[in-house]
Amino acid sequence: MSYPAKDDPGEDLEKPQRNGDGPDAEKPQTKQPSEETFDDLLNLAGGGGRFQVLLVFATSLGALTAAIDTFSIVFKIDSPDHWCVRDAANNSPSCVPTEAGCEAESCFVPGSNATDGPRPACVQWQFDHSVYQSTVVTDFELVCDRSVLRSMIFTAQMLTSLVTSLLFGLIGDWYGRARAAALAAGLFVLLASVIAATSNYNVFLAVASLTTGARMGIYICLFTLCMESVGERHRSVAGLVWVLPWAGGIMLTAAAGWLLRSWWQLQLVCAAAGLLLLPGVWLLPESPRWLAAHGRTDRAAAGLRQIAAVNGRALPADVAERLRRLSLAPPAEDASRCREALLLFSSRRMCCLSLATIWLWVVMAVVYYGISFDSAQLADNAYLAMLLSGLVEVPSMAAVPLIDRLGRRPVMAATYLLTGAAILPVPAVPPGWPVLLLGMLGKLAIGAGFGVIYVHLEEYMPTEVRNAALGLSTMAESVGGALSPHVAYGLGGWHWAAPSVVFGVLAVSAGLVTLLVLPETAGRPLPETVRDVQKTRLQAAEAELASVMATLKEKQDRLAAVEAQIAELQSLYDHSVGEKQSLEDKIAVTSARLTRASKLTSALADEGERWAINVETLDGELKTVVGNMFMGAASVSYLGAFTSQFREELLEHWVEMCQLLAVPIADNFSLSGVLADPYQIRQWNACGLPRDDVSTLNAILSTRSRRWPLMIDPQDQANQWIRRMEAADGLKVAKMSDGQLLRVLETCIRLGLPMLIEAVGETLEAALEPILLRQTYLSGGRLLIKLGDSEVDYDKSFRLYMTTKLGNPHYLPEVCIKVTLVNFTVTQSGLEDQLLG
Repeated sequence: MSYPAKDDPGEDLEKPQRNGDGPDAEKPQTKQPSEETFDDLLNLAGGGGRFQVLLVFATSLGALTAAIDTFSIVFKIDSPDHWCVRDAANNSPSCVPTEAGCEAESCFVPGSNATDGPRPACVQWQFDHSVYQSTVVTDFELVCDRSVLRSMIFTAQMLTSLVTSLLFGLIGDWYGRARAAALAAGLFVLLASVIAATSNYNVFLAVASLTTGARMGIYICLFTLCMESVGERHRSVAGLVWVLPWAGGIMLTAAAGWLLRSWWQLQLVCAAAGLLLLPGVWLLPESPRWLAAHGRTDRAAAGLRQIAAVNGRALPADVAERLRRLSLAPPAEDASRCREALLLFSSRRMCCLSLATIWLWVVMAVVYYGISFDSAQLADNAYLAMLLSGLVEVPSMAAVPLIDRLGRRPVMAATYLLTGAAILPVPAVPPGWPVLLLGMLGKLAIGAGFGVIYVHLEEYMPTEVRNAALGLSTMAESVGGALSPHVAYGLGGWHWAAPSVVFGVLAVSAGLVTLLVLPETAGRPLPETVRDVQKTRLQAAEAELASVMATLKEKQDRLAAVEAQIAELQSLYDHSVGEKQSLEDKIAVTSARLTRASKLTSALADEGERWAINVETLDGELKTVVGNMFMGAASVSYLGAFTSQFREELLEHWVEMCQLLAVPIADNFSLSGVLADPYQIRQWNACGLPRDDVSTLNAILSTRSRRWPLMIDPQDQANQWIRRMEAADGLKVAKMSDGQLLRVLETCIRLGLPMLIEAVGETLEAALEPILLRQTYLSGGRLLIKLGDSEVDYDKSFRLYMTTKLGNPHYLPEVCIKVTLVNFTVTQSGLEDQLLG
């Protein structure tokens, strides 16, 4: 979806922006066949339909599995309190006498003195099992002089993923995204299960490293497959939804760690997550974009047809031919497949993008994983810190929808800079909850960056090297991940705030690199080849083209002179051919007209059937129009003040009487069907009218009566509905007790504005009587009404509404004959209908 950056020499010949993506969007351009892209064909099949929803759901389970495997290491290699055992036979801990009592010794045999020579190192330890039943540290005794082996576990995993991530990236580019993902998922389940049974540190280290490589392959290939199958308009939303299970995986890891407390049980949870993912991965279809990029247009066309079928779309029959015309870059069969990795550094621009990508991913991983390690060791409860770390991942995804409005590059840079702003103040605050809070704010910002950077990378790297670029970025992430425990644990031992300073400085530097190097890709087609990004020889080619065109023009002038001589000899032949062609054209036009006439006749026949059904329906309604209108008038006149139950009894009684007296009336008489239409009722509902039948009937009575409505509204539902419905027409609101009531009323009558009088009591102002009785009269060609002592011009657009909050008001007959009482009181049955509606 990206163009070359602004400093690209080939910027002048970029493809025009898509409609709605730029300032010239109001001038749509006709797309020529040569300008068609794969995204255009994908949009024809449906770029954001049911197929994409199912694909995002199926592939995002890879993010859940990756999160569980990534963050379970925090608990698996955590080091609980430990002390040296003096008597191995009795397993009794050693201690050193001090003024405060007996202090446990953790790394040296007690009783030895440094002045007598080197203190003997401890050879057996006792561990505190109050938090963990077992960890890798306790089982392999990775403490004291062996503590460096603890950090080496995560480091080895990340370094192994340096190779495996690039390997799976290339495998995905060579053999397909789906095949590579299936291979990675199978290896992950196998290796993750083997880890739980290991009893040797070296075996554990080797298998855990290979498992991490398989996990990275799952993440790379599934994410690329998903993004390549989603239309450009829906890609940011798909990226947001895809990474949501990552947050769930972190929280699930915290819950599983708290429940199980043993590292090997937690490892089996990782294997189980991969096992749940495996069936769906093996059934995934291949990316049509990858198939088209590698010249497999028939399979790509079949994939697009499958997407269109699931989305309920129809593709043109020539989709395969249109795929062949796309300017994709199929790899040469005899070329080395390592060329794809070398293309990442094939030009100055690609080199800058690749180096910037490496640095951004290194910083992202160092800060992201480092904050997780650092928060876990600074917090009193590692499980709570991990849970909070997962919770902040959810709101961090809110940055992804912003990338369509604000752009990819500004949002990406903002996540880095906000991370630095949150982490750098850590040395100035006291340890404890303030530090944990700042750490979570930093995790929130850097987590948002993780959601955006995947989408951005997929858009500014071309299709032919996209998977290799994602593999390169994963390698960089692995380097950062390998460094993160050394920064968190190593610098943390020197000073507790030192890791935060390093994380903050790195985040700020990454934000500056984003602003200075990366291109903006919002609203732009995905680049298909490195040439789309590079185009460094474009200007030279243009100059050479101009020279060739000048020579061509000279030759064409000489050719024109020769052709003029030939033209006279062929004039008779051309005349005959023209007549023949004219006759053929007339035949074609006549045939087309006959075809269209046949289709039109068939279509009008179908319309005739529909019209016949409508006529039959209208004839039936015409027979009952007298009774229906009679019931409608009676309902408007008498039903307003009654409760819903009494209204139903009256309507049933009236219908029975009409049928008894042979008054034609509809068998399924409905007041809403007679005096309102569904569109108007939906408009009322949109303005806040509850969706139950009683409220709909009240609205009909309020709007169809010739008298102004007085609504009994203790729950304020009618008041809110009137306010929203009449807001666009300049509704004026006043209370019966307001001193300016008559002045506001006069203004509304003159201008034809609606007015709402609130808090009406059991009596009405005498000055309102002409308004309530609509006592208008003509004088000098003007329609007037008496309001107090003055005559006011009466606009027929004027509407008056009155509401009272009295639950059971008692109005005198002289009040009832002037207004239409409408009972909006919510009863228990009415409330049930509203909730069910």
